[in-house]
Amino acid sequence: MPHPSINEIVTEDYRTALILDAYGIDFCYSGKKTLEEVSEEQHLDRHILEQALSNLNDLPPHWDYAAWDTKFLLEFIVHTHHNYIRETLPKLLLLSEIVIEKDSDNHPEMRPVSILLKELDQCVKQHLVSEEYALFPYLLEMELARNNKQYFIAAENGRLEKPIHAIVKDHYRTVRNLKKIRELSQYFQPPHGACRECVIWYQLLREFDADMRLHIHLENNILFPRALALEAELSGRTDFTPVWIS
Repeated sequence: MPHPSINEIVTEDYRTALILDAYGIDFCYSGKKTLEEVSEEQHLDRHILEQALSNLNDLPPHWDYAAWDTKFLLEFIVHTHHNYIRETLPKLLLLSEIVIEKDSDNHPEMRPVSILLKELDQCVKQHLVSEEYALFPYLLEMELARNNKQYFIAAENGRLEKPIHAIVKDHYRTVRNLKKIRELSQYFQPPHGACRECVIWYQLLREFDADMRLHIHLENNILFPRALALEAELSGRTDFTPVWIS
């Protein structure tokens, strides 16, 4: 039996993400690898790690995201994560300007953190619009076609693999930027003597990082595989009433 990937482990129980973080494993960045591969790369004792992952009793219960229906999952992603990004990124960018002006001479690592944030901001803006006004409504139309037992005819611009691949590519770019920010900021530890705004900036960066990684996990590992499976299921059926999905 093949070993599960990090993505599969986290999808089964999201609390494992906290344990992986504690061992310095970025579950988004290393998601496609197995526990054995990551342990070898990062010189970790796989057996100790497996034991920690199997003992989740001391951690609070978690939501079973994979059990949520698609409509609720989409609403959660938009209202919880997309809106959070829209509210938080401008604050992070504003704080970065203040911090650069006050502290960058003594702490040059702050400038590349600010640059990475600006890159992330540019990438995310169009990304959210594409999901909310194109991809997500399309997924709901597919759900409606299945629930009403209607024959599915794919959109004129083709199947979902291409747009989902483009979104996942953006996600990995975001994950790489977040990883660099964590490393440059010493995992969000403000340097000694940093200004008040820097302390707030690092705290908000830590919160933003955690939110983004859950957001990406929900889409990459739960929503997108479900959407592709649903499209394949609907496209292969011949006993339903035809309906155009535009």
